[in-house]
Amino acid sequence: MKKVKVIGITGIFASGKSTVSDMLEAKGAVKIDADRIGHSLLEKNAGVKNELVAVFGAGILSNGKIDRKKLRKIVFNDEKKLSRLNDVMHPAIIREIKKEYESVVDGIVVIDAPLLFETGLADTVDLVVVVAADPETVIKRASSRGFKEEETRGIIDAQMPIEEKKKLADFVIDNNGNRDNTKQGVEKLWKKIQDL
Repeated sequence: MKKVKVIGITGIFASGKSTVSDMLEAKGAVKIDADRIGHSLLEKNAGVKNELVAVFGAGILSNGKIDRKKLRKIVFNDEKKLSRLNDVMHPAIIREIKKEYESVVDGIVVIDAPLLFETGLADTVDLVVVVAADPETVIKRASSRGFKEEETRGIIDAQMPIEEKKKLADFVIDNNGNRDNTKQGVEKLWKKIQDL
């Protein structure tokens, strides 16, 4: 019989979800990254590519591959188009997450998913963890990754507000401070996971 504990990690864009899930992975958890899966589907899945070209047109392609920047520009600040993108991507991402999760027989699985609540994945995990950071911190972090402030605010506005996510969480890690603060939060979380 499977003895797997599934932890869902979420938060807003650039709040530090990956940092927290990487720290848990370093402790021995199996990490499943929804963003990595999404990127992989865009690059390698012909079905997803064909569906997106049918919805958005061949203009989203560069050298025969989906250009994420072009796609992001199209859906940016357009709720209807973003919703159509999500209608294609979310079911495919969830299928892959479940496939990866089902291959784990024992231990702790961490699902790093920005849209954990929005996609219904929160209902399938044993513990929901929200990594929280205020917008100013997020904007600063995102700019170091090459995102303009307007772009970052647009991404944040398209996601469920962090305060709502915190209310739905089983555990919140405040990630406004330095890495040591985050580590302390992860230590407390790890104890909680052991008690599940």
